[in-house]
Order: sequence, then C-alpha cells, then structure tokens
Amino acid sequence: MKFSFLSWNVRMYKGSSSRLAEADKLITGLNPDVFGLIEFRAKKQMRTLMLKHFKEYDFAVTDSKGGLEMIVGWRRGKFQQVIWTQKRGFLNKNLGLRPGGLVSVVYGGEVYNLLYLHTDSGTDKKAYENRKAMFKKIWKLQTALKKNSSNNRANLIAMGDLNTMGKGRTISGQAEINKLKRDAEKNGMRMLYKDKEYTWHQWGTGPRGRRKKLKVSELADAKKSDLDHVIASKELSFYDLDGNNNEILVRGWNQLDGMDRINFLWDLSDHSALYGELA
Repeated sequence: MKFSFLSWNVRMYKGSSSRLAEADKLITGLNPDVFGLIEFRAKKQMRTLMLKHFKEYDFAVTDSKGGLEMIVGWRRGKFQQVIWTQKRGFLNKNLGLRPGGLVSVVYGGEVYNLLYLHTDSGTDKKAYENRKAMFKKIWKLQTALKKNSSNNRANLIAMGDLNTMGKGRTISGQAEINKLKRDAEKNGMRMLYKDKEYTWHQWGTGPRGRRKKLKVSELADAKKSDLDHVIASKELSFYDLDGNNNEILVRGWNQLDGMDRINFLWDLSDHSALYGELA
C-alpha cells in the first residue's frame, strides 16, 4: 500500500468533548494517512482535534464565508512533500459552500492529488446545475494535472459529499450518479466501488430547528441516500478491501443498529466515512 485516505462529512460540527472523542475513535480505527473532515464549524474543537487528538498529523483548513470549513490532515513524515491548495473555483459563485481542498502529496518520487469536495445540496434546478458545473471542474482539473505532469498521469482522487440527490421529480439520485459515472469514464476517471449502498441516513424527524431523535420503530422507514463518492484517475489502482472487489469501505452508522445507530446519527453525523487504500 502506498497510502490510505478517508473522507467524512461530520454534519455541522459545532463540537463537544464527547463528540470529538467519538470522531477520534472512528478515524483512529481506520488509521488513514490522509483524512478530510467536511462541515467543521467549531474553532476551539478544531484546535483540540489538531493539537491533542491527532498530534502526528499536519493540517490545512479552508477559509469560507459560510464558516463551515473543511479540515484536511496528513501523517507527518509519510510523504516527501505536501502541497495544499484552496480551489475556490469549486464554489462556483455559491459563497455559502467550502472551497475545494487539494492536497498534492509526493510519495516514492511521484505526485498524487487528493481533492476534497462538498458540492451544492438540494434537488432544485439551481443546486443540480451547480453540481453539474462543479463536476465539470473535476474533469478540467484532471486534464490540467495530466497535461502538466512529467509522466502524463493526473493521479487525481476526488472525494467527499457530492450530494447526488437528483433534480425534483425529473432526475432521480441514482440517475445523477449514473451520469456522473459516465462522465467520469469519458474524462479518464472512474467511480470507485463501495461496500455499502448508502452513505447518508435521515437523522431526525420534524422541521429544521425543531427536529427530534428517530425512534427505533422508525428506523426501517428512515430515508437513506448515496451521496458520498470517490472518483479517481483510471491509471490508479486501489486495494480490494472486503474480498468482493470493493475499493472503498463505508464506515459509521452502517455498522450500527437500534439506539446505537440513532445515537450515532443524532450525536455524530448522518454521513458515514469513506476509506480507501492506494495500491
């Protein structure tokens, strides 16, 4: 294995000691060399995470108008060099989003590019079209990296909460995912296989701001979606992590049932983390 990576939307992370400890437990259990946390708001807990929970990592943080930031950490000493770039073009004029976070690492003398993204959320036309525009920027970055490389390899891994939820009643979430897969193939990339069908889970009931915890009896009918993905340059190879040709492990609420799942969704995140290993 060259190195491992993780992406996780921690949902409006305002922070608490117990929540931070649970996040630490999940991340440490997977032990990634590079990890990105999306939707991190709490500045104090951000420093605690960096300085106390993950002392062996160096970090970069996005700077957005919305205040929900992306933290990306990489294991100190693992790479020959690390370059961090905020890709503000991925805001696509929506200043409430986070910039793309591009971590370019040098391993074994070769450059690998990890792009962390959080695209526009919503099924309305505006959000859907903004996602399409952001996906096109992935393909443009793939082309630019390949053109400017010394070996004609982009070595790009784009990952994160891509919010593939479709458009109204005309385009389903699965249809948007299928189109994303086709577009990736046309542009020298592919979507990696995950070991779970869904990455997002309904985490409460009732209107925004007044939501209540799900009941165990409501779990079977709770909404689930496939929103988080990893898309990589075709020249890259990844380990089969479960013996079923799945290159990405989905870890979080998927492994829990009953009140354990409900508490994870309510206290920690409605998204599960994505973990992979570059071969």
